[in-house]
Amino acid sequence: MSVSDLHREERWAERTTIWSVQDTHADDADVRELSVKPLLHIIEEIFQPASPSVPGFGQGTQVQLNVLEDDSAFQFDLNVMLHLLSSTINQISSKISSGGDEHETTMGILEILGSYKWDAKVVLALVAFAFNFGDFLVMAQPYSSNPLLKSVPLLKELPKTQERVDTFKPKIVELSNLIKAALNMTKCIVECIEFESLNAIYGEDIVSAVYWTIRCIVGCASQILGLTGMGRGYANPLSQAFSPYVSFIYLVSPNNQNFLLGCLRKISSIAETKFAQRVSSKHIYLKKRLNEIKERERSKEASEKFEKLMKEVHTDNLQVMKGLIYAKEDQLPLLKGDTEKRDSIEVLRSKNVLLLISDMKITDGELFILKKMYRESNNDPTKERSQYEVVWIPVVDRSTPWTHAKQDQFENCQLRMPWYSVYHPLMIDSTVITYIKKVWNFKENPILVVIDPEGKVINNNALHIIWIWGSLAFPFTSSKEAELWEHETWTFEFLAGFIDAAIPIWRAEDNYMCLYGGGDMDWIKKFTTTAQRVAEATRIKLQILYVGKSKPGEQIRENISIITVEKLSYSLQDLTLVWVFWERLKSMKQSRMQLKCAVQNDPVLQEINTILSFDEKDKGWALFCKGSDMAMARSEIILQCLTNFDSWRKYMNDQDFVIALNHYNRKFSLTQLIESQQSDNMDVLRALIYDKEDKLSLLKGYTKTRVSIEVLKSKTVLLLISDEEFENEKLFMLKKMYIESRQDPAKEESQYEVLWIPVVDRSTEWNETRQQRFENHQSNMTWYSVSHPLLIDPGVIIYIQEVRHFNKEPILVVLNPQGKLVNDNALHMLSIWGMHGFPFSMAKEAELWKQQNWRIKLLADSINEDNPNWIAEENYVCLYGGGNIDWIKKFIAKAQAVAEAAHIELQILYVGKSNPGDQIQGNISTITEEKLSRSLQDLPWVSFFWNQLKSMHQSRMHLGGTKENDPLMQEINTILSFDDKDEGWAAFCRGSDMAIAKREDILQCLSDFFLWRTYMNEKEFVTTLKHYHRKLLLVQLMGSPLKDSMDFLSALIPANKDHEPLRKADAKETASIEVLKNKTLLFLISDAEFVDEELLFMLKKMYEESRQFEMVWIPVVDRSNPWTPAQENQFLINRWKMSWYSVYHHSAIDLAVIMCIEQEWNFKKKPILVVLDPQGKLVNDNALHMLWIWGSLAFPFTSAREAELWKQQTWGIKLLADSINEAIPNWITEENYICLYGGGNIGWIKQFTAKAQAVSEAAHVKLQILYVGKSNPSEQIHGNISRITEEKLSHSLQDLPLVRFFWERLKIIFHSGMKLGFTLENDPIMQDINTILSFDNSDEGWAVFCRGSAMAMANGEIILQCLSDFDLWRTYMNDMDFVTALNHYRLVLLMELPHTDNLEILGALIYAKEVHLPLLKGDTKERASIEVLKSKTLLLLISDLEFANEELLMLEQSYKGSLQDPTKQYEIVWIPVVDRSSQWNKQGQFENHQSRMPWYSVYHPLMIKPGVLMYIEQVWKFKKKPIFVVLEPEGKVVNNNALHMLRIWGSLAFPFTSTREAELWTQEILRIELLADSIDATIPIWIQEENYICLYGGENMDWIREFTAIAHKVAEAASIPLQILYVGKSNSDEEQVCENIDTITVEKLSHSLQEYQQVWFFWQRLESMWHSKTQLGCTVENDPILQEINSLLSFDKNHEGWAVFCRGTAMAKAKGETILQCLKDFDSWKTHMEDKDFVTALNHHLNQLQKPTSMGETEHN
Repeated sequence: MSVSDLHREERWAERTTIWSVQDTHADDADVRELSVKPLLHIIEEIFQPASPSVPGFGQGTQVQLNVLEDDSAFQFDLNVMLHLLSSTINQISSKISSGGDEHETTMGILEILGSYKWDAKVVLALVAFAFNFGDFLVMAQPYSSNPLLKSVPLLKELPKTQERVDTFKPKIVELSNLIKAALNMTKCIVECIEFESLNAIYGEDIVSAVYWTIRCIVGCASQILGLTGMGRGYANPLSQAFSPYVSFIYLVSPNNQNFLLGCLRKISSIAETKFAQRVSSKHIYLKKRLNEIKERERSKEASEKFEKLMKEVHTDNLQVMKGLIYAKEDQLPLLKGDTEKRDSIEVLRSKNVLLLISDMKITDGELFILKKMYRESNNDPTKERSQYEVVWIPVVDRSTPWTHAKQDQFENCQLRMPWYSVYHPLMIDSTVITYIKKVWNFKENPILVVIDPEGKVINNNALHIIWIWGSLAFPFTSSKEAELWEHETWTFEFLAGFIDAAIPIWRAEDNYMCLYGGGDMDWIKKFTTTAQRVAEATRIKLQILYVGKSKPGEQIRENISIITVEKLSYSLQDLTLVWVFWERLKSMKQSRMQLKCAVQNDPVLQEINTILSFDEKDKGWALFCKGSDMAMARSEIILQCLTNFDSWRKYMNDQDFVIALNHYNRKFSLTQLIESQQSDNMDVLRALIYDKEDKLSLLKGYTKTRVSIEVLKSKTVLLLISDEEFENEKLFMLKKMYIESRQDPAKEESQYEVLWIPVVDRSTEWNETRQQRFENHQSNMTWYSVSHPLLIDPGVIIYIQEVRHFNKEPILVVLNPQGKLVNDNALHMLSIWGMHGFPFSMAKEAELWKQQNWRIKLLADSINEDNPNWIAEENYVCLYGGGNIDWIKKFIAKAQAVAEAAHIELQILYVGKSNPGDQIQGNISTITEEKLSRSLQDLPWVSFFWNQLKSMHQSRMHLGGTKENDPLMQEINTILSFDDKDEGWAAFCRGSDMAIAKREDILQCLSDFFLWRTYMNEKEFVTTLKHYHRKLLLVQLMGSPLKDSMDFLSALIPANKDHEPLRKADAKETASIEVLKNKTLLFLISDAEFVDEELLFMLKKMYEESRQFEMVWIPVVDRSNPWTPAQENQFLINRWKMSWYSVYHHSAIDLAVIMCIEQEWNFKKKPILVVLDPQGKLVNDNALHMLWIWGSLAFPFTSAREAELWKQQTWGIKLLADSINEAIPNWITEENYICLYGGGNIGWIKQFTAKAQAVSEAAHVKLQILYVGKSNPSEQIHGNISRITEEKLSHSLQDLPLVRFFWERLKIIFHSGMKLGFTLENDPIMQDINTILSFDNSDEGWAVFCRGSAMAMANGEIILQCLSDFDLWRTYMNDMDFVTALNHYRLVLLMELPHTDNLEILGALIYAKEVHLPLLKGDTKERASIEVLKSKTLLLLISDLEFANEELLMLEQSYKGSLQDPTKQYEIVWIPVVDRSSQWNKQGQFENHQSRMPWYSVYHPLMIKPGVLMYIEQVWKFKKKPIFVVLEPEGKVVNNNALHMLRIWGSLAFPFTSTREAELWTQEILRIELLADSIDATIPIWIQEENYICLYGGENMDWIREFTAIAHKVAEAASIPLQILYVGKSNSDEEQVCENIDTITVEKLSHSLQEYQQVWFFWQRLESMWHSKTQLGCTVENDPILQEINSLLSFDKNHEGWAVFCRGTAMAKAKGETILQCLKDFDSWKTHMEDKDFVTALNHHLNQLQKPTSMGETEHN
């Protein structure tokens, strides 16, 4: 183990012991007080015999005890004390006597003494030792020292031992010395405890001393015990019976000498090692500290006495002077220098005394001004300012002896001073010297303390006042100094006016003046020459004066000589004047500082500091001045400024020469300084801020303390430059980062400081308001700031504005520890990386960007406390912003729905807008309250997010990035551009993937999730979203106007850095997309492995024939599976086969392009041909079908051309089968009927061809039959062709390629129509093509018969049945041609065949193949399949688009009523019948009807095929008016028109069969309920109340008034309750009816139907009753109900009115004049009411009035 390790272990053991000892000590509250000095006195008495001879027990010890004694100690009752302490002492004695381990014994004693103070512990331990073993030391003394000892052995009958004691005397002396050391240590501890300050500071040392003292005592005791009673082989009865000293005497007998020698040797080793060393070292250490404290206490007492003297108020100054200068009554302590006479202090009584305090090195120069002033005062002693005396107080080094040389030096100084001095330096007490240094701040330089006549110090140093103003400064007070400065102005005259007589003359002549200095003669020559040249150029009078350096020597003397001889400029001619100039300048500084002037707001002090700082270097400097304006700089700077005069002469347009020079000087100086290499940053900082030796130019924000610039020395400094009106929020990140860095100052990233440099407008007054605003900013800053804005020189501001490009917005300039500028604005770095940007240099910025990926951590780090967790948990994060709350709600709903559908964890965070205000705060509140998403919770965080983004943009620009070459900058610009508008935006991200889109784009992307979710197999969510967004942008680019195709091509086929993107098979080199510029482009899009020789052949032929376009192959690769070498090989083969361009490699086509191709251009594995015109506009997303259909006629392959070709095209065999067989054109020309058929079943083929030929012969038509196989021709089809040809069953396509071509072309025709907007819903051609294609799905046969545009088609079974039933429909051919008749019968057959449900019938009526949703539900606006109608009773509402609204209201009421009754439920389907002879232009009218119908309707009228319309008109007899055809659940038609049933009975008519209709009529009788059911809510009430009811109509208002009046009159006369209701006319104008209703209501003529719809329904219902009856075979002759209905309908034809009176089944009716006449005749027939009711009587009278008429007049026509 090394020595250092041993020492370390010893120190640790010592510390552990101290802690253990401290643990034994009781708490302070429980510690017992004990007066230890009496006990210590007893111990000394025990250990000191009367005539001691053993060293250590003599008078010296007694003297030490005397120091401890006081009167009270000897008055203490020792008996009482010992009695009280006896138990404790006995316990300690027992411990000491027990032997054993010394440390454990010591700790046991300390445990016993735990409640005593530390001094009491050691004293009591020593007492116990003394009481037990003191007699041992007595017996160990020689007899000669104590004769009484000789008699002891005799008295005890013991052997004589003295000789043997003498023999071991040296060893016993060593033990005695050890006990003496313990005693002395004990006394020292007692004395130390008295000084609480020592106890507090050195507490552990005292604890250690106590331990080792007691340990020493225990060690001595254990050895004495060994001597007196242990170590022998037999028991010692004497040791038990006698005192220890007897045992000792016995031990030293000859028999025990060897044992005793061993014990003594052990004692010797103890004394020499552990105990002696420990106790001795502790004692020396504590004694030293004790003496120091005693001296300190003495010095403190003296200082307090002197300070009290200086503070007291006196009547004169004598007491103070005597306190300063020690003088006995008989001494003369003063010496007058000019007379060399001694004087008493009395000569100073009641005078102002100037104490010149200095060492003995004071120079004549330092005495020069004071001597001059003193002699002037002596010359005129009567003047007030002469009333003072000067006394020199020498301060000498007292640590060395006062020698003759020092005395001579002192006397020499005395003689050089004409005033008083102390006679000898030692007459100045050390306390006074301490006071002078401490209170008057004397260090080395002389000071001049002023004491007034009353002894009060009125100036701690007036020397600088005398240097500035001389005796004018009397009485040399601070107030006088302040008064002088208040009347002084900082001008050239004040600065240097007294040093040269020419200066006042120059001033009077309004000259510019220049002071310059330095020691470099070469620089002096260059400067003076250049300065004079500039003066000439500016035409100013310039006087130049040389003032040398502050420490003038021979060099300065030589310079003065050369300047004078060569007439370079004026110069001070005397070195003394040079020295005085500089000393006076220093005094000015000291004066300003003493007046507490702060450099930051004291321009004078700033100027003084600057000039003094110039003198620090040898080369040179210059100051230009006129009046109070000054410009100054160091050598090279001022020389360069003058040399660059042309650069700043522009400033002289509106500024003085000096001001303009000053501004340029500051700017240039800073530029040079910052660009130069410095050892630290102090020069740069001092150039920015006036801090030349001033210590308080900065303010620390959070402590509000003033500090020097030195705190920034050799640190990275961030200069925060701003105006006084900046927003604190802009510094959000800087404040956050700064606070974090201060929490761990040891980190490397924390080794910087921030300093605020405020740039303020100095053209306006600096007032309290501006000061308050400035201080408010300071209080918000935790870093440093300049303590006042005026510390920043105007030239520095010019530098900041012109060189550092500051313009209102805060910037953060970074200086490295050497003062070099490493970043001219690091604010953006802070916003992005915070502390990680340290040291904030541009190099670090570039390094960070190099390591940085574009990811969520960069975009939104630190803005939300959850962000790190989201990132760590690999959540997807969505940031979104904008101000439109409606968009926000819509976006969040979609985003959350997509996240749920995509099974991803998505965290959504709102980040507002860059200029957040009340709107954004409102949005945050809404988002939070409604829990729409997470949100930044306050506007400062919102601002920070956007400022961080802007910072990223600035940072990238800072490093040379542009939108063109920097992808990351493009992304940032994208987000920032979204913020320009109030619209929203969103960024989805995870890791480095990010998808960003603006308002409508992102909503579109989310809405289209189902379109791109499948791509997530190969890409994760964000990447796929990003690609889909790029796809949307690509689509938008296609839709926008372009000057050429280059932009689109570069997006479609991006260039590779290694090679160009295109390759041509016949060229060995790659090509750029420029070869495609301004050309029509055909993009062949396929997978990379496609094999289609026919297509390639056709394209190659067309490409080689025409050079009007270029073609490019775009291979689409499925990247979800690994790309194999075989696939790569096939790709290369395909590329080689193509004579046109292809992409160099399939990997160049990214996912966004693939999405566009698949989703926008509908690429689905099969090749497509996309066409771009020369301007880059997409004109066709697949022109392949055009080639297949029209070939070269399709050029230029545009959709317009395609539409034009379709417009010229008619549906017929020519379009269907053109080019597939050379005979077809001839058949068409010859107007043959042509039949195409297909399928794979040869049995059906034979059966069909036989029947078809037979029917054609019977129908006498020329029929050509052609077999076209199936779309996927196989060997079976090939065999069928052979059989058909061999057996001559029909014509046939002769090879499989032609079969494939027929079907492929058919599909292409279909897709072409679809692309142009033709749909299965609205285009018959598309429907027919789709039907043919659907036939191919089954192996059974099918056939299409056609001629011209007429076409009939059906699957195998149906077409065979139709042909078999030819005799049943051949008569149709009387009115229509063969194909039309066949088609008509096909539908008839279908309707008559039995079915298990109604779906097949519905499919025949409504085109539903491949159209899965051919229906629209009116009340939900949802599309539906015909499956929703399966096995339901259906009412087919068949009408045109002109049917009445009133009809809809009636039907709606009935339909809704049926929904409430589960036993009578049915569905209605509207089948619109529209005119197809003209172009469809009534979509709006159609949709309007749809929207008003709560039931189903066909999605589009053109889904009803012409054959169905013919069937409806011919079979169901539709003739304009609506009809209701009823299908039962099995699809059978059970009523060709149930409309009348609905009008009469509503849902009661269910299931609307003719049987149900007859049944309902059998239940009806003619009464008011039948006539007026449901038309008015009050009628049922009237009937229940058995009122008489009168219905009346007509439109003649005069008749109405007359009728109602007389009817009311008759009712009153007849005393009957009569309710009269007006029901209008059936064919009256709506306006007229409404007008009559209003008149009747207003004039209260009667009740009235209130709506025109009610009037309409009343009459329509009556007509429906008539039709219903007649449909059932009833006639007017045999049906009473029909008779009454017919009468009412006939009344309506008349213009006049009519009326019906009824109650129950009784009814009386008549036309207008008749009913009026009858009522007027009431008196004549009222008697009949005696045996009849009113209606019967009225009817009887009517029958008498009415003449017989023929039946024809009453019939309804």
